[in-house]
Amino acid sequence: MGHIGDELRQLMADRADAAPTGVGLLAATKHRSRRRLVRRRVAVAGLAGLAVAASGTTLPVVLGALDQPTGPPPAAPAAPNTSASTATRPSSPPSTRPPAAPIHFTPATTQPTVTFPYSPTFVPPGVPKASVFRTSSDRLIHRRQLDDSHWISVELLQSRPAASGTTQAVQVRGHAGTVETSGDGVTALVWPEKPGVWLCISSVGVSRTDLVRYANGLRELQLSGTEALHFTLVPEGMVVHETLHWNMTWARAGSPDNEPEIGVVVNLGAVASHDGTQVPVGNRVGYLVANDDGKQLIVDLGGATLEVLASNGCSDADLLAFAAGITVDLADI
Repeated sequence: MGHIGDELRQLMADRADAAPTGVGLLAATKHRSRRRLVRRRVAVAGLAGLAVAASGTTLPVVLGALDQPTGPPPAAPAAPNTSASTATRPSSPPSTRPPAAPIHFTPATTQPTVTFPYSPTFVPPGVPKASVFRTSSDRLIHRRQLDDSHWISVELLQSRPAASGTTQAVQVRGHAGTVETSGDGVTALVWPEKPGVWLCISSVGVSRTDLVRYANGLRELQLSGTEALHFTLVPEGMVVHETLHWNMTWARAGSPDNEPEIGVVVNLGAVASHDGTQVPVGNRVGYLVANDDGKQLIVDLGGATLEVLASNGCSDADLLAFAAGITVDLADI
């Protein structure tokens, strides 16, 4: 698979840089040198604008028809002119990397999702609705991609986390908890929910009163995500590896190294250049770049981009069919 797993992790980490502190968003990846990524990643772009209702409400971006057939995928894009490619690109020795395992797709009978065992009944003003976030663990999170001024993150722990700021005792859900305020503006509420289970709520832009009210309003009712990405095709034999409501990666079920082999991310405000091979992606235009490590497809959504990365085990035709079956609700991102 080469470095495609690193690419997928980095793809998610690009947006994790703006994510709330204290929730462990791919910390190891965020501190890794990005020089290799800058050399290897190719920015690509697409066409077409995003439809916006007269009321100002952002409409879902549909790349392909929702009732598209599940038969053979569209034909792969034509190979670029070899003479032009030879003239502009130096030849390289054949790759000695073992071939990647094939990636196949199947119609989505249910939407891929991860779950959290608690759901909120109260959300403070200005805080987005809840979603579920997975990296090394699952969290309930209220967050918009480009706004770090109002957010909440809830995680389950096996023991009390070490205090990182000024603490104050507080009663929450019938338990003795503490409110902790750190120098970076993060306020956390921590308490023992049940034997062997601690709940920790981190927040920014939320008053102490609303934070305690939010905690008291949590119910043991399973919450699922994500609502911003909808799929008509999903990778066969794979499970969700990491996700937030604007990205998702998959790894093979039972894979010993648990490395992702395909993933998608929506980047709000992204502007892409017209590099790569132009390809049709449903009713939009995308640009495809492939190398020894894998392939990258970027579709311009108008004020945002949809990016899909996959190992070389995924054919061009299947990658285009998978991307064309994705619906993006930018209002939820």
